[in-house]
Amino acid sequence: MLDLLKVDPEVLFKRALARLHRHAFSNREEIDRSVSCRCFRCNGQFHRKDIRRWEVRTWHGEPVFPGPQPPDTAVCPKCGYPSVIGDACGSDLNRRVLKELSRFDAVARYDSHFDCTWIRPDEPPAMSRKERLLARRRRAAARAKPAGSAPLKAPVKPPPPPPPRLPMSGYLRFKAARFLAEGHALYRRTDALRQPPEGTSAEDLELLRVGFAQIVEGRGFLRATPLEHLGARGLELLMQVAHFELLRHQPTARAEPGLDAVVFRQRGSGREVVVFNLVTPTAAEDENGRLNGGLGTERCG
Repeated sequence: MLDLLKVDPEVLFKRALARLHRHAFSNREEIDRSVSCRCFRCNGQFHRKDIRRWEVRTWHGEPVFPGPQPPDTAVCPKCGYPSVIGDACGSDLNRRVLKELSRFDAVARYDSHFDCTWIRPDEPPAMSRKERLLARRRRAAARAKPAGSAPLKAPVKPPPPPPPRLPMSGYLRFKAARFLAEGHALYRRTDALRQPPEGTSAEDLELLRVGFAQIVEGRGFLRATPLEHLGARGLELLMQVAHFELLRHQPTARAEPGLDAVVFRQRGSGREVVVFNLVTPTAAEDENGRLNGGLGTERCG
């Protein structure tokens, strides 16, 4: 019996972070009741009257909820990020909690698209007051019925449709814009997987800047506009920083020499994306291809 009561402390901590993370969205009423506010993005502390900007809860510029929504999410006056929590939340917002909230936000906001149900998969959905009242009446009627009578059947409701999933191209463009705006050092500190790794050379960082600049422009997702000047190693490094791993290569037409169609899989969600990369052979590779009987250059594998 005692084994059933044991709960992993890490799971309890993640549940507390998920509940505290919700206080950063649609929090205008809570901010009005607060005096001091904290930002888990920049660790800033300020008075609630210093907040001058409010915005609608969005994802890649699109509202999360359908219909017109009032701007009720506070924006930090120091870093311009919607990551403000007031002291009316009832929790101690110390530096360790803010640091863990920043890591949790990187996963919940960017990688899971606000989907935090993985924290408590076995928890039943919350019932409304009307549903609780109907359930209580059904239990009372079942106790009052004589033995042998058929039990009451609850009405079967169709399951709600799943929320629409964002395309991987939008996710990649968002990660690329963050990298270019923040730089590799700040990006590494706020990244869940601490990418790019420490000790990355200046040449690789330049490849990342070139590649992410093309991703922001919308290149790499169509055959007509592939990525350029990266090579096989640069493409794999760029997708590794964006939390993708190499899955396989797709065959391309013979009329498109040097064009690679590479399939990557996102870590965690398992979703796939096809990236087109134009691999330009160097002069040494051309000479090597002629010496080998005109077989051409070898693509990344």
